[in-house]
Amino acid sequence: MVLPPLPDEQGADPSTSADGPSLYRLVGAQLARLIPLLGLQAVRPLLARSYELVCRESLAFEPGHGPLSPSRVNADGTPFQLSLALGASGARLQFLCDTGAPGRSTESRLASDRARIRALAQLFGAQRALASIESLVEQLAPATNRALCTDDAGATWLGAAFSPRHPSRFKVYINAKWGEQTTRWARLATFAGRLGVSDAWSALRRMVDGELEPLGVALVVSSDARVAGRIYLSGYGKPFAYLEALAGTCGGTRFERQLRRYGQTLLRDDYRYPTRSVVCSLGIGERAPTDFKVELCGHCAFDSDVQALGRCAQWLRSVAVDAVVYEQVVALLSAGAPSSSAATLHAYVGIGSGRGAPESTFYFNPAPAVG
Repeated sequence: MVLPPLPDEQGADPSTSADGPSLYRLVGAQLARLIPLLGLQAVRPLLARSYELVCRESLAFEPGHGPLSPSRVNADGTPFQLSLALGASGARLQFLCDTGAPGRSTESRLASDRARIRALAQLFGAQRALASIESLVEQLAPATNRALCTDDAGATWLGAAFSPRHPSRFKVYINAKWGEQTTRWARLATFAGRLGVSDAWSALRRMVDGELEPLGVALVVSSDARVAGRIYLSGYGKPFAYLEALAGTCGGTRFERQLRRYGQTLLRDDYRYPTRSVVCSLGIGERAPTDFKVELCGHCAFDSDVQALGRCAQWLRSVAVDAVVYEQVVALLSAGAPSSSAATLHAYVGIGSGRGAPESTFYFNPAPAVG
């Protein structure tokens, strides 16, 4: 198979219209510049092919303008996020996309995503995992369910992650915010049971009852065909002390202290007030929980991208993680001019438990819509 170049490395691109370049081409140019910055040259063909497969249709609109059908991936409707994870194991780059051409029905998009999942499994050499992935998607996002098909968030989002040190992975995110509350929780329990962590999930479920709500789940498939997962929960107006207590129970006292420092560093005076929007997630590995993450909405936590840049860099240095890579990524994605009036680039910022230094993750909207 001949793998395509990234969009900035080729001539005419069908996604470029007479009115201007597409978001697909702009993000492709950003990815091409991020590859050498993050030491990902060895996986460039895989990154390029997976980006084309997942993103080409849905990013075929002009940068700076919202798509015809707004996505929930970002607050402004842009259907794509880049993320950078930094920690003891180095840097990891990930992208996530709400796939498919604008205006297509949820049922149609789900069918096309299932075809993309099969293509991704082949591309990443993970065909052995395909049967379990497809059966879980069918169970958690049935194409014939009326409530799901009328939910404008869609059923699935797709993405991929790349690191110089670890196997590449692709990701299937499944929406859980549809249907009645009881059925939402039941689907999360089903997911936890299929991945072998029913007891750990039941304990977490009791802790978050009445505090957090089901958001979604993700299947994470490595190139060695190993399947991991995440369960995502969302909340609004939660005191940081509640998040710290939850982090301590799920990630240990060390992580509880790290999260407290994280909140104080990033939020400053606002640390004492309830968070406006937060996402918590439980990572699942070999039939056991692996980590716990807390992520803050960027445009809720910060007044501007300039403010976010200063505080996030300060946090990284405080935990002995090289902030230069993060600063270079922000400079690249903002063309050297992060906004001083709004937090439009930083979609979410988060911290995850782990061995040694915590892993910090930054989620970026690379081309926010105007207005």
